[in-house]
Amino acid sequence: MKKAQPFFASTPTNFQGKFPNISTYEIRIEQDRSGYHSRDGKPTVGLYTEKANLPPQIGCVNPRCHRGGLSLEWYLHSVKKDEPFAYETDFFCNGDEGTPGGRKKGDPCLNRFHVEIRANDLSSYKYRSDR
Repeated sequence: MKKAQPFFASTPTNFQGKFPNISTYEIRIEQDRSGYHSRDGKPTVGLYTEKANLPPQIGCVNPRCHRGGLSLEWYLHSVKKDEPFAYETDFFCNGDEGTPGGRKKGDPCLNRFHVEIRANDLSSYKYRSDR
């Protein structure tokens, strides 16, 4: 008997399966540049250089924010194989300060993400120690 095929194609779960065009990368994400939501008054900075520690979604640091964050996969799909890639932008959080269940939508979250992405070009990396 013929084995049934899934309706949707299976999604790769590891980094190399999702992004075969990326050999090396450096991603730096800075949130809350004014330090409003941190205890020490400094911005929150995340630096990702290893394929094993890259989360698919970066959560918002605003404790009142719901349904917000930054999807990294959206930025990485445009990298072409063996071509240097550099991208830098500011992105406002898409969350809101309403109820956690979403019954009441509140004011928009004012947190901002500053995103720097460099891929496939070790000479352009600013933050890696092994370049």
